[in-house]
Amino acid sequence: MSTTRHAFRFSLTLWILTAVLTLTFASQAGAAAKSDTGVLLAASDGKGEVRFLWAPPAGYWPAGGWRLQDQNKKTLADITPLNPEHMSALDAQEAQLVRAIIQGLGTAQSPEEFANLRPVLGLQAMSSWARAKALGVAHALPGLPKGKRTYSLVGLDASGTPSKTTLTCAPVDAGVATPALPPPTQLRAEAHPQGAALFWNPPPASPEIPVIAYTVERAENGATYLPASPSAIILGLGWNDSEAAFIDELAQVGLTLTYSVRSLDAFGRTSPPAMVSLFMDDPEALRPPPSITATTQPGRVNLSWKAVDNPNIVGHSVERGTSHNGLYILLTPKALDPKTTSWTDTDVVDSVIYYYRIRSVSPTGEMGPPSGVTTAMPPTSKAPPTPQKVQAKTSPVQTELTWDRADYPIAGYIVERRAEGSAQWGRLSPTITSDRYYRDQYIAGTFGVFHYRVRAVSFDNKISPPSAEVQAAIEDTSKPPTPLIAAIDGADGKVVLSFAPGFPEEKTATVSILRGKEGLRQGDVLAENLSADQHSFVDVAVEPGQSYWYAVLARDNAGRESEMSGKRLVTVSAPTIPVPAAPTAEFVQDPFAHVLIRFTAPPPPFLLTVQRRDSEDGPWRTIAKGVEGMDQAMDAHPSEGGMSYRIIYHTATGMEGEPSPAITVTR
Repeated sequence: MSTTRHAFRFSLTLWILTAVLTLTFASQAGAAAKSDTGVLLAASDGKGEVRFLWAPPAGYWPAGGWRLQDQNKKTLADITPLNPEHMSALDAQEAQLVRAIIQGLGTAQSPEEFANLRPVLGLQAMSSWARAKALGVAHALPGLPKGKRTYSLVGLDASGTPSKTTLTCAPVDAGVATPALPPPTQLRAEAHPQGAALFWNPPPASPEIPVIAYTVERAENGATYLPASPSAIILGLGWNDSEAAFIDELAQVGLTLTYSVRSLDAFGRTSPPAMVSLFMDDPEALRPPPSITATTQPGRVNLSWKAVDNPNIVGHSVERGTSHNGLYILLTPKALDPKTTSWTDTDVVDSVIYYYRIRSVSPTGEMGPPSGVTTAMPPTSKAPPTPQKVQAKTSPVQTELTWDRADYPIAGYIVERRAEGSAQWGRLSPTITSDRYYRDQYIAGTFGVFHYRVRAVSFDNKISPPSAEVQAAIEDTSKPPTPLIAAIDGADGKVVLSFAPGFPEEKTATVSILRGKEGLRQGDVLAENLSADQHSFVDVAVEPGQSYWYAVLARDNAGRESEMSGKRLVTVSAPTIPVPAAPTAEFVQDPFAHVLIRFTAPPPPFLLTVQRRDSEDGPWRTIAKGVEGMDQAMDAHPSEGGMSYRIIYHTATGMEGEPSPAITVTR
C-alpha cells in the first residue's frame, strides 16, 4: 500500500477534489477566461483538434444542454448529457452512475442540492474523459482552422433556447499545441522506515492548463516502470515541501529504485517525467546493537555487545572518544563481521577514561546512528610518579604552590600542610585539584612557619608518594588585640583609669588613652606610647561635674593599631582641697631687692598660687600660679613699706581651696 501527505485518491474525499477543481479553474489566466458563472478550459493538439472541458456555475444546470460557438457566434456543436454515442463507451456501472448524476442535477430544487452534486460531477469529469463527455461537460472539435480564436459555451433551456449563462475560454490556436505541462521540481527520494519517501515542489510557473494531480511510477533495478500509486495524487494548490508528498510503502529493501513523477492536468495530459533514483536501504540495518559493555585490564579495554538479527547488516564499526560529547575516531576502518560480538582495544593509555560506541553498517557502506556510550578506564599497574620541583611563593594573603608536569595521565593532585613543630599533615581540599598549582589563602590571624607537600592521583585512584617538603614563613600581619578598660573612677576631682592589653599581651607594645566629652563622638588623644606594662592612668586635667568618655588603643612593634576598646563614661566629682599652712617671707636686699616666700609644696595633684596685698584693705594680687614641685617663690618687685603674702591650693582646672593665713614683711 502507498500513502501521500495531503494527497487523496480520486476514489476518496470528494469535497477535497471539488475544492481543488474550483480553486484551480478560478485562478487560471491563459487557457481559461475567468467568469462569474463558471470556467471553460480549452487545449489544442496543434493538429486542428481542440478539446473543451468546463465547470458549470454553482447552482446552475441547463436543462437543454450546451451550445458551443466560435467568436463569431457560429454554432459549432450542441452538447447534451447522456449522448448515446458517448454512453456506449462506458461500462454498465459507469453508465448507471452518469445517469444518476444527471437525474440529480435535473431535479435539484435548491442551491444546497446543486452544491452536494457538484463535487460528484467534478470528480467524474476530471477522472475520465469518456465520463466527462457522457456528462455533457466535455467536447472535442477536430478540423478547426489555424489561428487564435475564442470559443464560448451557452446554456440551453429545455426548449433549446439560449440562456444568458455563457462561458468563454481564453484564445486558443488549433494549429499550435497547447504547451505541455512542466514536470515537478526538486524531486528527491529518501529511505524511510515506512518506505521510499518522495519529495517534490510544484512547477515554478502556472501552465495554461492547471496541474491538478501527479502520477508516480517505479522501476526496480532498471526494469519496466509500473505505477507506484494506483491513481493520481492530488496535493492541492500548495503544501509543506519539508514533508513527503508520497511514501511508497511497497518499496523493496535492497533494490535500486528509480521513480518517475509527472504532472497531470484536467484533460489527462501528463508532463515529461522528473526522475530520481535511490538504493532502498533497510533502515533497520542501520540500528546499532542495543547495548555495549566494557571490561578493562592494564593496557586493554574489552568491548562486547549483543548481536542484531538482521541479514541486511554487513558489519559493525567501533568508535572511541575522550569525552562523552566530544570527537570520536573510527577504530575499525574495515567493518567487523556482523556476527562478531566482541572486540579489544589495545591502543590505550592506562588511567585514562575512554568513551566507546558502535554503529551498524548497511550494504551501501552507510553507517547508522551510534549506540549508547559506555566508558572504560584501563587500570594502572603502579602508582603515579611523585610530583617534582614543588615551589612555594608567599604573600601577605596566601602561599602559592607550583610543581612540574609529569609525563603520566594524572587525574589530579592532593596538597597537604602541617605547622612547624607538628607531625600531623592535613589535606587542604576535600577534592583533588586538576591544576599544577594551589593557592593556600590564609584565614585572618594565621602566621608562622608551615610545611607543604603534594601527591599525584591517577584516574584509577592510585596515589603517589609525597613530594619533597617546602616551607613558607607567614608574617603576622594581624592587628594587636583590643585592650580592655577594667575600671574607671572619677572621685576627688580626678579620673583614675585601670586597663589591660588584649590576649596575647605580647602582641601589644604601647597603648594610647583617648578622651572625649559626653555627647561628642570624636575625642582627643590624651596620652600615647604608654608602655604595655602600664595598666593605669590618672587624668587630673578634668572639670568637676563634667562627664567624659575614655577609650584605650593598642599598637604593636610594627605600628599596627588595634580596634579601639569600648568607651567608658565617668562623671568627675569635686575634690577636697586642703588649706595650706601660712608661708614665711623675708626681704632680701642683695643682689637686688626682692622678697623670698617659703611654703610647703602642695600634695599631688594640687597646684599652688602665691598672692600679695600692699595694704590691709587692698586687693590680693597673684604673683605666681600653677606652682608644683617647689617650696619657695620670689617676689622681684616688692613695694615700699609693709606687704602681706598668702598661698592657695588649686586644681589643674583652676578650682581653688581656702587661702592660708597671711604673713607680713616690711621693706
